[in-house]
Amino acid sequence: MYILVTEKSRHIEGDERSRTNPGHGFPAHTENYQVVEEIENDEELMKKVKRLRESYGKPEFKVYRAEKLSMNFETVVTFEVDKTSNS
Repeated sequence: MYILVTEKSRHIEGDERSRTNPGHGFPAHTENYQVVEEIENDEELMKKVKRLRESYGKPEFKVYRAEKLSMNFETVVTFEVDKTSNS
């Protein structure tokens, strides 16, 4: 299994108050974020990377090889005699 992490960004327009009254409202800005996808096999990974390159030219991405882990939960309770009690 592979994990594909793609860097993305989106432009957020500021509101009218920030343009007409600087310091008020919220200004235009760019927000960066990551998209994380699980990919099951080599073939699917190659298709995804090819599509990214065709769509974005030279996209920013990272690929990690991953193994699915199983989890087991165990609860352990122990008791001791309280030697400070009088009963």
